[in-house]
Amino acid sequence: MPVYPGATVEINSGADAPGVALAGSPAAPPADHDVDVESYSDVKTAIYQTSDSPSQVLDWYRSNMASWQEHWSSATGGGTATALATAIWTKDSGKEAAWMAASTQGGMTILYLWSGS
Repeated sequence: MPVYPGATVEINSGADAPGVALAGSPAAPPADHDVDVESYSDVKTAIYQTSDSPSQVLDWYRSNMASWQEHWSSATGGGTATALATAIWTKDSGKEAAWMAASTQGGMTILYLWSGS
């Protein structure tokens, strides 16, 4: 999964047991969609930060994950600011999956990335 341009590493935790990173993250994508992290044996996680908004991050990923199938995405927030953006993609008939969540925290956007195979 590509890293958002200009994002800096906050935490790079590498490989985790399936579901651990998603379940424990404050901006975890909903688990009730048709792509379940528990279905993948090799799940990698990374956490970055950027000064761009969650909606800018989501728009960039939509553009740069065009070769993947988007299964679900959402952007929520009050007023004109998006406080949370999430998306799920797969490729190779679901053999690979990617999850993205971006949330506003302390004036920065925290970007959570997960990839599974």
